[in-house]
Amino acid sequence: MYRYETIKGWDALYSFYIKNFTDKKNEWVFRGDNPDPKNKDDWCIPEDAFKSRLEKAFDDFEGTDTNRNRRRKIERMLIREFRRKAPLHTNYRQENWLECLGLMQHYEAPTRMLDWTYSFFAAVYFAINRAKKNCVVWALDSTWLGDKNKEFADKFIVKDEKKKKELQKMREDGRGGFENAVIHSWMAEPEEKQQASSEKEDPIVYAVNPYYLNERLSAQRGVLICPSNIDISWGENLASMLRKEGDGKKHLWRVRIEWETVDAQKEFLRRLYDMNISQASLFPDLDGLAKSLRTRVAMPETLGIFE
Repeated sequence: MYRYETIKGWDALYSFYIKNFTDKKNEWVFRGDNPDPKNKDDWCIPEDAFKSRLEKAFDDFEGTDTNRNRRRKIERMLIREFRRKAPLHTNYRQENWLECLGLMQHYEAPTRMLDWTYSFFAAVYFAINRAKKNCVVWALDSTWLGDKNKEFADKFIVKDEKKKKELQKMREDGRGGFENAVIHSWMAEPEEKQQASSEKEDPIVYAVNPYYLNERLSAQRGVLICPSNIDISWGENLASMLRKEGDGKKHLWRVRIEWETVDAQKEFLRRLYDMNISQASLFPDLDGLAKSLRTRVAMPETLGIFE
């Protein structure tokens, strides 16, 4: 279902990036992960590798047999709770669902979305910063995903005859209103309609971003990718799309990065630091600055210490 590569050393990693992800005909998005170093096969398939914070919360507190309508009720009420109370801290009302979810994701609230980035090396940093002996970077063909999302959007407009002109206008406007309508339909439809529609439609993942980006999405060149069905894992939504493709393996890479010594890991972090990729640059706030100091321990020369 995907192509696989194991890489050791910065030079090999950089060469791999140039060879596979710099073709202007295809654009890619990336996600870094930290598998269990004791298990070389951990997170080897998309169904297991990709789980949203909302899925993990359901697994922890609700179990795997949660009623489908109950899951959606919980999701809607979590969003409602955030929308009502976030203005106490931000002085901004989250009227738009997509902007609300973007802010929730920003502050690590449980949502069905996963963060990806258009920056390969940002994903490498996320993967390697707190890893032990290995890490994984996934690469997803966003050109292919964009084509599939367009096909879905065309059908979505036609399906709702009453709002067809309105949806088309929002889509052409490009200010996030159309994407907001798509996400809202998955999360906030009446339960009977939701159940009927989800049974007929195949699971997909849909790339979205709020029109007004928050600081982290902007700094990380991030994109939020949303699954249509939360009764299965985020990865199963993606896998369903890939299985339909005769050339499905062309659209997903699993890049495993390995090192044997701490010095080898520090070399990766130094190279990324030279590219201005660090906790402080990817999280441009006080929290990011404070957490960035941990990595500086690996590079005392950046603090003026050369002994």
